[in-house]
Amino acid sequence: MKAARGIVTTIVIITLVVALAMPAQAGAKTKTRKPKLNKTKVTLVITEKKNKPAVRLKVKYASKKVKWKKRLPLFLKKAQ
Repeated sequence: MKAARGIVTTIVIITLVVALAMPAQAGAKTKTRKPKLNKTKVTLVITEKKNKPAVRLKVKYASKKVKWKKRLPLFLKKAQ
């Protein structure tokens, strides 16, 4: 009886050690990709035509719908 109790205690201790070590590995989230634009650099040339130059940017791997904001002074460079 004492030998069986010792074996059961040993198995329980080993199980607890393994169970405490596993959540660190199993709890890790699956690797998700970062959002990425289809273009990294865009040059718009303004001409005298009435057509406005347009560029369509697309986002890949976005988890939510993308909300675009317009901050032109921050991104425009004057051509010399």
